Amino acid sequence: MAAMDIGVHADPLVQLGNLIERAQNGGIRQRLAPRHVLRIDYGGGEDVRRGMFFGVGVIHRAIDTIKQHFPQDGRSQGALGSTVITGALIARLLVGKQDGILMPDKAQVMVDGELIRQGEFRLLMASTVRRLFAGMRPFWGEGEGGIQLTTIAPDAQHFARAVPGILRGQPRDFVTPENGYLSLNCKRLDLRLDAGFTIDGEQVSPEVGRTVSISADQEVRFVSGA
Repeated sequence: MAAMDIGVHADPLVQLGNLIERAQNGGIRQRLAPRHVLRIDYGGGEDVRRGMFFGVGVIHRAIDTIKQHFPQDGRSQGALGSTVITGALIARLLVGKQDGILMPDKAQVMVDGELIRQGEFRLLMASTVRRLFAGMRPFWGEGEGGIQLTTIAPDAQHFARAVPGILRGQPRDFVTPENGYLSLNCKRLDLRLDAGFTIDGEQVSPEVGRTVSISADQEVRFVSGA
């Protein structure tokens, strides 16, 4: 997803050739693409990981499903598998299914020290990249900070009509916190939850009453070879 987000799509050998040429011509600086990195602490400072995407509950369970049903050839368990499973899950939600993988998850969510919601979520994810696999851009909020957060409540209104705009990052007028949709940028995110979660596809198993603290104070500079 990081490669997609910074615009790297061509053959890796082509990208490498472009990179070497730019290095020889002194053009690297013009191709720098800084991105914030999530710092995720879920063990009181003892368990800290870093990544660029964090997803709770349904996302964790969906990745387990991908690993169970798709070949271990990299691509199938990557963007392809994620796209297929995401499409199937959205279809199930559109016909009113909220069982199995789609069961809502309970969480207490604090943004920059302020409690914004305590209850159930249909979806909760945070990232430092705007474009995910399959070209999805499910972050449209404003505010300071390197963390982009999007949540959807189980009782979100007009979900079927909301989905296309959410996936493009261009939500319709009724996609508001009052109707169960929230997207914003923040400096710190603190969660209390029982559900499992994923960090860049790496799975962390559920644990009752776990506290997770997320910040994004550091950056990594990528170089696009395009």
